[in-house]
Amino acid sequence: MKGSIRERSPGHWAIILDQRDPATGKRRRKWHSFKGTKRQAQIECARLISEMKNGDYVEPSKLTLTQFFDRWLKHIKPKRLEANSRAI
Repeated sequence: MKGSIRERSPGHWAIILDQRDPATGKRRRKWHSFKGTKRQAQIECARLISEMKNGDYVEPSKLTLTQFFDRWLKHIKPKRLEANSRAI
């Protein structure tokens, strides 16, 4: 896995992470925006690469708060029902 940084404007950086699609083998790029110094952008790039290699990477999403809570409630509701049925 590789990564690079590119300055978009003074103090604003693009962190580009290269990875391979496991199904097709094609190159995929993940872009992240970062604000700070060049050194801070390099450190952030290294951190993101490390997270991807360790499997800890969580891809950012553009969910609204309402969408997030709807999804969360669908996920948590069955678990609450299981816990309540065990208590009875």
